[in-house]
Amino acid sequence: MATLHDMTLAERVRYFRKLRELTQVQLAQMADTNLQQITSIEAGETSNPRNLENIAKALGVPVSMLKYGVIALDEAHTVSIGLAAKIEKLDDDSRLMVERLVDKLLSK
Repeated sequence: MATLHDMTLAERVRYFRKLRELTQVQLAQMADTNLQQITSIEAGETSNPRNLENIAKALGVPVSMLKYGVIALDEAHTVSIGLAAKIEKLDDDSRLMVERLVDKLLSK
């Protein structure tokens, strides 16, 4: 399987849409756009859509993840702060579980 970095914009949008179990119609509604725009992007006909920010938000990913398959440093900082805030709300046992899970994933 190709990495996100190796995929095209069309493939990344389709990948994240399917990962979220959304139809093209649902994504269009969530991104405040129309079905034609989503189908055009996923068909590779639109390489720089004007509403990419709304689509990324609807898919729950940073814009740079859709555009380039990576997270830009400023977006990574925002994502890490958001994740830290969520982890902080967990009880001690749950935080320890998250820490162990991260350690296990990093050791692969």
